[in-house]
Amino acid sequence: MLTPFAKVVDLSRRKGSANYPEQQARKDYQQRGDTVDVQIRLVLPAAYKTQDANREQGSPDMSASLRPENFWRNSRFDLKQNGKVVVPRSIHGNPIYSMAAKGRSSVIDGANVLLVFDVKDIASEDVTIEVPTPESKTITVVFDLKKLR
Repeated sequence: MLTPFAKVVDLSRRKGSANYPEQQARKDYQQRGDTVDVQIRLVLPAAYKTQDANREQGSPDMSASLRPENFWRNSRFDLKQNGKVVVPRSIHGNPIYSMAAKGRSSVIDGANVLLVFDVKDIASEDVTIEVPTPESKTITVVFDLKKLR
């Protein structure tokens, strides 16, 4: 979870304080606006069938097991505060691919998902992020925004 303050500090760290003057930091902040970013990494289980696994098993329908790059769109990501779900301004995702190996092609192993929320929609108190899994379990993480800057 990246708050507006954390994003400015992170950008300054990456650019080096000598190469990133305060005026530029202020300009970047104003262009980006007040947002809270939540980064989620989805990792697909190894048991999930891949094209190569079907090929080895002689499955006649190879296309049935191909994962689309935007598979993450079928997942749900909830940020809750005081029992209410906060709707993100935007959601973006990028697939994560395995390394190709001799005789095996690269496959999608997961995705990085970014949820962007308006600061005005989130109070400086505990937030809970919930991600239901296909196995009907829910991954839950709690952030205390009073302690995060």
